[in-house]
Amino acid sequence: MDVDAPTAAERESTDVGATEPPTEPPTEDEERTARVTVEELNSIRLQLIIELRRQEEGGSTGGRGRGWFDVKGLKESQLVDWYLEQLDTTSEAELNYQRRVIRGVIKYLVKKEKVLVEVVPMAEGEESLFTLHPSYSTD
Repeated sequence: MDVDAPTAAERESTDVGATEPPTEPPTEDEERTARVTVEELNSIRLQLIIELRRQEEGGSTGGRGRGWFDVKGLKESQLVDWYLEQLDTTSEAELNYQRRVIRGVIKYLVKKEKVLVEVVPMAEGEESLFTLHPSYSTD
């Protein structure tokens, strides 16, 4: 898998924050920019990959089968909930921050690293599924 070499600034931290403008004034926990170090990004990436591989091997289709084309993956809400369950925090502010972090990391892994593939639903109102890119190797 070809990956562009990170710049010096990217090696220190990666911005995974949302790019959408806020609709209300930010609260104290929302003012914290969702930034992670490369080590944190690598750790989250590995955790997500392991969970997605586990789901694929278990045969989960995320609740959506399409006849001959069964998509194996997890919805974003399932990935976010799973990740938050792994954390040892009870603070609502920290959970909200970590929720923004994991969503940003998922977007980063889809758009920049192309490790994850987003399968967009054909029907409105359904969530996209996320699965590992077919040519991604964990070896």
